[in-house]
Amino acid sequence: MVNLEADDKPLKVLHIGPTPFFSDRGCHIRIRGLVRGLQQQDVECWLCTYGLGNEVPDVETERVASIPGYRRLDAGPSVFKYVADVLLLAKVCGSIMRRNPDVLHGHLHEGALIGHAARTLLFWKRLPLVFDMQGSLTGELDQYGYFKWLPPVRWLFHAAEWMIGRLPDRIAASSRSSLEIAQGQFGIAPQRLTLVEDGADVTPADPQAVAQLRAELEIPDDRFVVVYTGTLKKVKGLPELLDVIQKTVAQDGGVHFVLVGYPVEEAAAFLREHDLESRCTLAGRVAFDRVNEYLALGDIALEPKSAGTGEASGKLLNYMAAGLPVVCFDTPNNRAMLHDSGCYASPGRTDELVDAIAKLAADPERARQLGTHGQARVSSEFSWDSSAETLLHVYYDCIGDY
Repeated sequence: MVNLEADDKPLKVLHIGPTPFFSDRGCHIRIRGLVRGLQQQDVECWLCTYGLGNEVPDVETERVASIPGYRRLDAGPSVFKYVADVLLLAKVCGSIMRRNPDVLHGHLHEGALIGHAARTLLFWKRLPLVFDMQGSLTGELDQYGYFKWLPPVRWLFHAAEWMIGRLPDRIAASSRSSLEIAQGQFGIAPQRLTLVEDGADVTPADPQAVAQLRAELEIPDDRFVVVYTGTLKKVKGLPELLDVIQKTVAQDGGVHFVLVGYPVEEAAAFLREHDLESRCTLAGRVAFDRVNEYLALGDIALEPKSAGTGEASGKLLNYMAAGLPVVCFDTPNNRAMLHDSGCYASPGRTDELVDAIAKLAADPERARQLGTHGQARVSSEFSWDSSAETLLHVYYDCIGDY
């Protein structure tokens, strides 16, 4: 355990989450994992967040007032977020005055901006600010088509992202791709950047619960099961995922797909149109604490996103922790996490993903070996405890500058 304090007072960190925490999304899983890891390091943490979302044990939350009409829990831009962020700034300022944190930790670009605004308004507090960077804001909005009808707005957001990267004292990047984006696209000095990777949250599932789930989902025992967990949207690789399902089923009658995520409407319509409903189970939205049961159904896992905005793919770590071999595109993030425990396809080549699935289905022993290798790798190299320890050093570096 890191112990850098001169006295016995616990370090106090206010986390700023401009998102409807908690709603079973990668960003939320990271916040929860880091907070719990920091608590193991005897750090007092609490989170200021939106009025939406579920309560999480061991993560103390202070929420803004509910906003009429704002009910969206999934990722993506929303006009309501601007109102929520103003309310969140007020909540953060009030929390600072009442609880006197030692460090502000802003998650996502909006969190960093809110944190900087709060410490500027309360300048006499002299609060260090850490920005938790999970990819590029402009890149994410590009994928959602945010600038489709007004391209010049993209320049404004890119300029805002450039500015936000210069506001905090340190940046904790969730992936190597985020580090590269921060340095290459936005010119952030390397000494202000630290890699703080995600950890794995999956625990072994109860075999009896898994068997019951398999019966409830009516998955035949003789099927080779491919599992996907995550958002079912275009920006997360939904077109590639559906293409892989259609091509795989056409080639191999023994493969069954299980998709865990939401929204399900587009995927459900595709499955109906192509008569694939009997070969693919749409589980819909599942509480994260039960995801381990669905992963235990699988023989392999699939990551169909071919390109990203620099954010980490926490689902890969959960696949690995569950002992599943992973079929994915050959991207820097995927390589960094999986190394030689993954089965890679050229970016965009869904036919190569289909071939990789077919080869693993024909060689179950190799699939098990890859899964075991990935499981050992995630156990030795990825944990929230080690991420929290790295983050704690970042905090004390910031404090030392004041």
